[in-house]
Amino acid sequence: MTKSALYLLLFSICFSGGYIASANRCSEQTLLSGDAPIVSYGIDTTRHWWAITQPFSSGFRLIVDGKESDVFQKILYPVFSPNGDGWAAFALGNTGQWFLLQKDTILALNCSAVGDIYFGQSGAFAYTYEQGANELFVFNGTERRTIGRTSEIIIDCDGYKFAYSARRGDGEVIVGNDGESELFDRVRPIGIWYGGKTMFIAEYGGQSRLYKGTEPISRTFDNIADAVMNNECTAVAIAGYTKSGAVVQLYSDEYYEPLESRMYEAVSSLVIHPNKPMYACIAQYNSALTVVFNGTEYDAGRECGKPFFTHNGAELIFAGADQQYFFTVNGKRYIQPAAIDINREYAVKPGGGTFAYGSSNGLVERDMQKNMAYSGLMVDEATSPRYNWRNGHYEALGRINQRLYLLACE
Repeated sequence: MTKSALYLLLFSICFSGGYIASANRCSEQTLLSGDAPIVSYGIDTTRHWWAITQPFSSGFRLIVDGKESDVFQKILYPVFSPNGDGWAAFALGNTGQWFLLQKDTILALNCSAVGDIYFGQSGAFAYTYEQGANELFVFNGTERRTIGRTSEIIIDCDGYKFAYSARRGDGEVIVGNDGESELFDRVRPIGIWYGGKTMFIAEYGGQSRLYKGTEPISRTFDNIADAVMNNECTAVAIAGYTKSGAVVQLYSDEYYEPLESRMYEAVSSLVIHPNKPMYACIAQYNSALTVVFNGTEYDAGRECGKPFFTHNGAELIFAGADQQYFFTVNGKRYIQPAAIDINREYAVKPGGGTFAYGSSNGLVERDMQKNMAYSGLMVDEATSPRYNWRNGHYEALGRINQRLYLLACE
């Protein structure tokens, strides 16, 4: 019996409750052959993979999509652009100098320590570092000094504007290209609206409101627990609490006034459609759980995982459990014949009727309606998967000893 056949047999035994494991629709590609120990590895949400190897006892190398960097004393995890066009990582040279590694360039930094890397939807990015007691950040070729920064740096969808929150005395302000906002007790930046104004939550005197630039645009809440902006910077959803309960408000130019849900006892796991003014969340009403999709309510069962949209927004999906485990896709429930982890990170192909996840043995694809599962090479460990819409495959990385594989299922 071949090694692959043995793996297939073992996997089939694991799914003895009627599941058929098949390697026919799954494959693997060797990425790293084990010439150097693997320190860490991962895939981004688009089309890239990366690994940090240790070819020498005190030397590390970053590999992105098969392209190797020089050897450095230390390399931090790479950060990828949401649109998949670029990436960046910090690396420490043997002389103690820090470098910024990018797809096609290496930039030497004049700093005592490095900070963080932030990408916007367009691929524009900012990075921070320290010079003595000062923190500086570079954005669009300009170096700026930050004072009391308390949040991540947010970049607008066009790649021209930035925003972050900063401490000023006993309060906080929003800092952007045009200066600072008025002083509040606390501010939380959400994103930058497509017209260039920063959307943020401002807390003052025990109350919270949503601001767009200098203008408050929401009513007053006791607390705004969550807020999200879509990928095109054209819609924002907030979960606001009053003494009466919680509501979700959706802001978009398509609505003359905010779209507001009914009152719930609690709202959590707020998500927004990638490019349309639509939201989803888990809500509690009369002590029962429901998933709300732009005002439409779906039964969430006794337990419910966080809802999510597919990459193109075509499907809203969540996993749940009551007497049985299930997936709900655009309101239609699919009972699962075997137990599932409702809080696991799943990948879903829109319209495909399947889902995938990374197990301790590899990449697993399961059919939502049929009692079938598919998997290929068994590995020591695997990453959470992605759905790669460019080639129509579920993909994950798997490791066997010091060998790294790209695992794929159709």
